[in-house]
Amino acid sequence: MAINTDLVGKNYDVPEFTYDRRDAMLYALGIGADESDLEFLYEKHGPKVYPSFATVAGGFGGGQILKDLNIDLRMIIHGEQRVRIHDALPPKATVKTEAMVAGIYDKGSSALVDLQFKSSVDGNLLFENVVSMVVRGAGGVGDHGPKRPDTAQLPDRAPDKQVKIQTEGRQALVYRLSGDWNPLHADPEIAKAVGFERPILHGLCTFGCTVRAVLRELCNNDPAAIRSIAVRFSNPVLPGDLLTAELWTEGKTVFVQTKNESGDVVLKNGMIELA
Repeated sequence: MAINTDLVGKNYDVPEFTYDRRDAMLYALGIGADESDLEFLYEKHGPKVYPSFATVAGGFGGGQILKDLNIDLRMIIHGEQRVRIHDALPPKATVKTEAMVAGIYDKGSSALVDLQFKSSVDGNLLFENVVSMVVRGAGGVGDHGPKRPDTAQLPDRAPDKQVKIQTEGRQALVYRLSGDWNPLHADPEIAKAVGFERPILHGLCTFGCTVRAVLRELCNNDPAAIRSIAVRFSNPVLPGDLLTAELWTEGKTVFVQTKNESGDVVLKNGMIELA
């Protein structure tokens, strides 16, 4: 059954998402925060909240949208993630999110679906997420929606900084406690059934690890320093992998790509806007 392109522009309400400092701290542990990041882990210091927590606090309201779009969940790949932060996330809040099918685009044998989520606290817009999903085998739908933002192009020079990120063997098991219960990240049998040697790390965990590295390296761990984040997912990460975030700084823009030890790029075309 073809993707229902008539839904482009349709709005959906997402169930409210309430979190507190425990949820924010658990998320911080899930993306690798340690004793050097106490401001994100200890209530004496707030705690501060990582801006990438917006990918969790925006809720998990896409299920009904995907059903209405006639999308086979088995054919979906999380292609890109864009986050815009309007104000620093508080350590506790009740978040109200409105979702919209922002666009559907033809990519040959596949389709690209953009879902936009706008999240408010006490009536004030706090952050936005755009989740871009590749739907395999769903090409030929044409383009429906506004022109997509241009993909970030890395500077043609060596990176200004390279930051090592050591993931942990149990990291996917910790990260999933923030709400992504996909068994691919926990069950060895399911992972092997779809071609992986063992459970893989969540893409949004790798995303969060990279944001944490940028905050620590360039922003003195100040979450208010980041205004937007955009990345493309390109290869899976196994828990325990040693990653390297390569950073290029040009004014208020940080270009990012993250590689594994083999040199495979796992996050590419990354761009972070600083305040």
